[in-house]
Amino acid sequence: MTLCGGGCARGARVSTAPPTSTERAVRAAAAEWVRAAAERDGEAMGAYFAEDAFVMYPRPQPTVGRAANTAVWVTLFARPGALHPLTTDSVVVARSGDLAYVTGRWHLSAPAAGTQPATDVGAATWQCGAR
Repeated sequence: MTLCGGGCARGARVSTAPPTSTERAVRAAAAEWVRAAAERDGEAMGAYFAEDAFVMYPRPQPTVGRAANTAVWVTLFARPGALHPLTTDSVVVARSGDLAYVTGRWHLSAPAAGTQPATDVGAATWQCGAR
């Protein structure tokens, strides 16, 4: 699942400043998201979606809303052997502190007839203080 994409321009500078409280909070939330995926807890994963979340899973239509996105994860993890390991590779927080994005990698393995495991790099946008 790629929630949104982005990249750094060649020569972009990376901050070496200590993490802000917002960055620490986003990293903690991302760690909980990773834990929920590792534990195959679709309800916990769904709790992180905004009420108006709009996600383009590999299906014909976007999945809109917290309840619909929670159902996707609950259904996925109900499949025997379904796995979705995640990483958090970077966290970038806007100077204003009210928006951040997380990049990482994921691997999806959901055994079913005719499906193949998928691996991708994705990004998620986090609205800080919105939860």
